[in-house]
Amino acid sequence: MKDSTNLKGIKALKTMRSTRKRSITKVKRSTFLDLYVLDKEQERLLKEDHRLNMGKLAIAQRIEEIEAKMNELKDQERELEKENIDKYRKNIINSEGNYPQKDEAEKEWKKMPLHY
Repeated sequence: MKDSTNLKGIKALKTMRSTRKRSITKVKRSTFLDLYVLDKEQERLLKEDHRLNMGKLAIAQRIEEIEAKMNELKDQERELEKENIDKYRKNIINSEGNYPQKDEAEKEWKKMPLHY
């Protein structure tokens, strides 16, 4: 699925450097100038590569954090599901046809008169 981040942008345009076109003819220009221009472009690209790698590291760390949180929440959900199954099993009729005994705390009800 393509989105706006996959589209080519302004950085994909060819420049005078990338097409190897110069305003000065080859006879008139010096190799020192070409070396200087290429050196500066290399430095710029290395800086950009370093910046992008730092962004990738941050993204990878965030993805790991998200996966850890998702696993934790899934474990909590499994525990709740297991507790609900246990509660359900306690409340169903046992094999003899009798309801299982409830705790004393669940048996006692407070009776209070209501005066209208």
